[in-house]
Amino acid sequence: MQRPWLILCLGLGLPAVAQNATGHRAPSAAKQPTKAASVLPVTTRSPKARELYRKAMTDSMNFHLDRALDQWRAAVKLDPNFALANVMIAFRTQDPREARSTLQQANAAARHATAGERLFVRWVTGIREGNFVSGIAAMNDLMAMYARDKQVLSLAGNWLMVQYSYDHAAALLNRALAVDPNYPPALNSAAYAYAGLGDFDKAIKTMEHYAEVIPNEPNAQDSYAEILREAGKFDAAIEHYQAALKIAPGFSIMALADTFALKGEEERARAEYLRCNEQAELSEDKIFCRLQLPITYVWEKNYRGADEAFEKTAKWAHDHELGFAEAQAHRLMAMYQEDGATALKHLERAVTALEEHPTVSKSDRQEEMARILRWRVVKAFQAGDQEAAAKALRQLETLAEGKASEIVQRSYHAAMGARLMAEGKAAEAIPHLGEDIRNSCSMVLLVKAYEKTGDKDGAAAVRAELVNLNLPTMENAMVTPSLRSPAPNNR
Repeated sequence: MQRPWLILCLGLGLPAVAQNATGHRAPSAAKQPTKAASVLPVTTRSPKARELYRKAMTDSMNFHLDRALDQWRAAVKLDPNFALANVMIAFRTQDPREARSTLQQANAAARHATAGERLFVRWVTGIREGNFVSGIAAMNDLMAMYARDKQVLSLAGNWLMVQYSYDHAAALLNRALAVDPNYPPALNSAAYAYAGLGDFDKAIKTMEHYAEVIPNEPNAQDSYAEILREAGKFDAAIEHYQAALKIAPGFSIMALADTFALKGEEERARAEYLRCNEQAELSEDKIFCRLQLPITYVWEKNYRGADEAFEKTAKWAHDHELGFAEAQAHRLMAMYQEDGATALKHLERAVTALEEHPTVSKSDRQEEMARILRWRVVKAFQAGDQEAAAKALRQLETLAEGKASEIVQRSYHAAMGARLMAEGKAAEAIPHLGEDIRNSCSMVLLVKAYEKTGDKDGAAAVRAELVNLNLPTMENAMVTPSLRSPAPNNR
């Protein structure tokens, strides 16, 4: 389990130097020591809290996230000034209020912790507060300080991997595996990194090793299935997801539903998403399943059904004060609308949802706002409102300046590429669209841009990648059915 399709990539610089998305180097937060230490210390006044923390780290890396959160929460009850336990709650929780309070407590407690623990807290704080340059610098310094701490290396590698920075992730994960060739978290993430780099043979071999090391953990089967799914082996993936469910009945329901959706079995996918709402082991999966279910109707081009399902999800999120999920529902709903003016109304509702819930973290707010603005540019052009498109692009450009995450940067490039294509400037659009990797909507525009410039080989390469991009995203649902096989229009 990794869910790399949920979030995008950040860059990683040299060991003690971070780089932001525009290539500018950020100053290192701490000098690299002359001799690397062994492992990151765990400072707490309570031996029981330390034991709970370590158990939670193991559970977290096996993706029993709710169980891990409960143990970290128990640890901070024993020691409220336990910096690492507080920061891990902030890192993993889906509750923005809890994230804010535990991050504040972690930063206060870090003043009395070791230098390495302070760097760890600074890394997570940078992620949560949208200061990605500072966060990446702290991460780099932490890895320089504990160059053979397999857990630190795996955490950093996993963070980069799920954001699509596969080459940097693979390098870090191989460093962890050099320390311990059988370390499960590093094997798991490394397999995904190899798959992201297109080396499915190596990915499957690594995942087989991972499954051998922890045969009784559901994530071994779940991850193996996801790699097979990305390779287009849907039936084999389903077998492994079902094997994971035999080990832990609530573990892989969402992933199984996603696979049925990709396979074209939308009714069965919807049944699994509904089951996920009630039975999923992870609380975050229960939210994601409500956002994924309406996409099954888009795969069928049944946009009326999608509208009804997304409205239901948005209302549920609003009633439960989940502003981020409510904003996502409206933004996803806007993406497939054929009428630009209707799409723009849904994007406004997405902005309202973010504004009405100030507890959404700064980084989540920035990144979702970037996605909204990206689609506001596209839909304003679709509606023939050049002025609105230009205004949204200026807002997105401002948001992308400075310390913005790669998600924000890529949203800007996607919007700029779409604008240039709308203006008939295909050659200028190509470098921008090429920045938005593994996004079907940008990729289909990139194919058209190559075709307009006469680059048949470039168009063919992107088209082949696009057809075989087996990700259960809204973008794929909008684009790939027409590339693979015709479907009826039920609007």
